[in-house]
Amino acid sequence: MTAIAVGKNGWISGHDDGKVSMGSNASYLPGSIDSVEILETIGWASSFIDSRVKVMILTDEEKTLKHDSRIRQMHSLGNYLALGDDKGRIFVIELEVMKRRLNSMHQIGENDSKKSDLRAKLRMLRNR
Repeated sequence: MTAIAVGKNGWISGHDDGKVSMGSNASYLPGSIDSVEILETIGWASSFIDSRVKVMILTDEEKTLKHDSRIRQMHSLGNYLALGDDKGRIFVIELEVMKRRLNSMHQIGENDSKKSDLRAKLRMLRNR
């Protein structure tokens, strides 16, 4: 085990093989897990392999982000999550803002598939 965190709604752990366990669920990131944290019911994990950094957000769906520097520390307090990286930068994420962004990303994906379906139907009608 390389990282562990406990929140009011459960726990999350990270392992050197890239496994992230949160409650009874397990996910994998490439590389070794550097840090984990829970913000309300949302799990966060960062991994590092071959100078590539990935950050996983564990909600109903897993989302993975890239970052340009290794994230060594994650801490949460109330509705805020703080991330610290190797370049000395600190990022503060507010829970409600993050939820809105994740929802808007999901809606954009749904809209794209609807637009794609409409375009396909228009092409089919033009070709008749």
